[in-house]
Amino acid sequence: MKAVIRRNSVRSLQAEAARADFIRNPIDVLASDHRCRLRSCDFLEQIADSLPDTVNSAFCKKTISRLRYDLPIHHLDENQALFPLLRRRSKLGDNIDGVLDQLEAEHSADESYAAELTECLTLLARGEPPGDPNMIGYMLRGFFESHRRHLIWECELVLPLARKRLRAADLEELGQKMISHRDAQQVIWLTPFNVDDKKCQDNCRSRANRSDADHEMSSDLENVVKFPL
Repeated sequence: MKAVIRRNSVRSLQAEAARADFIRNPIDVLASDHRCRLRSCDFLEQIADSLPDTVNSAFCKKTISRLRYDLPIHHLDENQALFPLLRRRSKLGDNIDGVLDQLEAEHSADESYAAELTECLTLLARGEPPGDPNMIGYMLRGFFESHRRHLIWECELVLPLARKRLRAADLEELGQKMISHRDAQQVIWLTPFNVDDKKCQDNCRSRANRSDADHEMSSDLENVVKFPL
């Protein structure tokens, strides 16, 4: 009984610490979420490489959870909390509206794509053949490659702009909305990692496949990311 009480007390303290982080450092929490999403891309890549005979069921189960639960909440954080605040606070020279429109469209597409992937991953986690392994591998690679490129935009452009433009009251509003998204989904609270934008950028760049299109996109980002004062 005492052990149960101690565990509940620890969880309560973790929840309080996590909520405090959301209010104090909501952008750090978003950066931490980006790192988790990059890790999910790593899992998907390893699963694709291991098809058809050596699939790690633990990777499948972890990725299913992140695609089914974590990804939609993160998109809510951005679509309904972060992006509206950025639209409100951005300056004319930031040229951010078109970027946010594109990211929101990709969020919708990613969730539809993720729903298809979870069906395949569920079969793989059970050790059941999902069908044509070449097709499954193609689907997995299509998702994690595009998702990594998506994260480059968010890590290199969106989060640095948020740190530059959002005010203290905006950050508090952002944190409160992020908390409400998790409370609505009855999320188990754990203290998030604090990850700075530079580390987030480095992780994105080290994992993304650098095709000619990616190099062109990065060149565009270098021009856009220099925000006016």
